[in-house]
Amino acid sequence: VILTPGDLGKPQLTQADLYGGETEEEAAAIFRNVLNNEGSPAQFEVVTANAGLAIHCLKPGSSLEDCIEEAKESLRSKRALQAFQNLVN
Repeated sequence: VILTPGDLGKPQLTQADLYGGETEEEAAAIFRNVLNNEGSPAQFEVVTANAGLAIHCLKPGSSLEDCIEEAKESLRSKRALQAFQNLVN
């Protein structure tokens, strides 16, 4: 199955919307910002859409919308940040 942003009720984004930095340090800073719920709206939408799809694979009985909402709450509450910190420590 191939999904488009429109299938998820999201606008089409440009490469510039999702710029990942010129260096590893810049990319790491962007990643930290996203996990701290300080990323751009475009970054938030893309990360939560991808995470929601991953959650949906683990919970196929749940709606995709619910899985995306779970991903959003994980970022907003900083549970995603805590999970990442637990992984690397």
